[in-house]
Amino acid sequence: MNATIITPNVSANDIEQPGAIQADQTLILFELYYTPCLVVLGVLGNSLSVFVFLKSKLKKLSSSYYLAALAFSDTFFLIALFLTWLSLIGLDIYDKPVACEVIIYTSSVSAFLSVWLVLAFTAERFLAVGYPFQRQTVWKVSHTKRAKTVIFILLILAMLIYTPYFFFAGVRVIEPRGPTCTMMKEWENEMHIFNIFDTVVTYVIPVVGIAVLNVFISRNMWIMAKVRKRLINQGSIPAREEAAPSHKKKATPLNQYKITKMLLMVSTTCLCLNLPSYIMRLLAGFIESNYIIVPNLATFIIAQQYCLQLFNTNFGIDFVLYCISGQNFRKAVRALFCPRPFRRRDTAMTESRTQSIGSSVMSRKKRTPVSSDNQESVSTQIIAMKVL
Repeated sequence: MNATIITPNVSANDIEQPGAIQADQTLILFELYYTPCLVVLGVLGNSLSVFVFLKSKLKKLSSSYYLAALAFSDTFFLIALFLTWLSLIGLDIYDKPVACEVIIYTSSVSAFLSVWLVLAFTAERFLAVGYPFQRQTVWKVSHTKRAKTVIFILLILAMLIYTPYFFFAGVRVIEPRGPTCTMMKEWENEMHIFNIFDTVVTYVIPVVGIAVLNVFISRNMWIMAKVRKRLINQGSIPAREEAAPSHKKKATPLNQYKITKMLLMVSTTCLCLNLPSYIMRLLAGFIESNYIIVPNLATFIIAQQYCLQLFNTNFGIDFVLYCISGQNFRKAVRALFCPRPFRRRDTAMTESRTQSIGSSVMSRKKRTPVSSDNQESVSTQIIAMKVL
């Protein structure tokens, strides 16, 4: 799999240590029950996410295409993960010719797409929050067309980059296990170079990029929240923007704030779940190159496998994250799956609240009139919220 390495130099003494055997049995038992639950729930959640992003009003947003592509990619990874899990229950598909190469290739392409799609929509959200006017002048195409183009380019790159796995991977006999899907010995030198390249392209660059962009996005959101709160308290921004019915909303700053908040949580969660596995992969590379000596290599490998479970979890929890952090996503789910009478009742209640809030705002405006000069200063403050 993409996040693991082959460590054939584990000694028999390491494996036969009582602590390592007990930990290995606990890991196998954990994988036996956790992996199928993750695959079933993850595939179901990803399928629902694709349906919601492409069949609801959210399809007008460029971020929806990134997240739909992310759900597709994650689903293929979970399918590959399930095929490897079948060996635990006696259905050894992973260690068969052709299946071995295809599973490794699919999981590698999916893992590459997953992290780079997260970086792509994080970068776009950074431009939307930090440089809204420059983004409109630089990009002449629509947001959705740009998203589709980026997704297509990333897909082609991923498919080309990991083509060598059809040569590097294969089935060979390793005693006492027998036929095993692993890296072929005749390609060890090339695989070592490719592994370094893969680590930089799939791990180092995306992780650093996501981390840096998230810091800037968080800073901008904090500034925007402070300024908006101050302006609302001053009565300079009407509260009716917050209470408007969803079907009448346009791309208001508040909606953009909500979208940014959801995408920030998705990218941060991806970073947190992937980082332990990335660190273990880097350490494993130093161990294989004899730069680091580990007293108990078996324990290190078991720890790496537990970090791999966190890595795998990232591919199956996006739907939960969308429901927790995405108010617009929850509304889209209700609009698609809830009966119409409930939707009409919710709309009526929202409109009633809108009218009451609107009347209170009007009364506040009568008490505290805002001059044109103040309005112009407010606009200047809002424009100044972007962070250079």
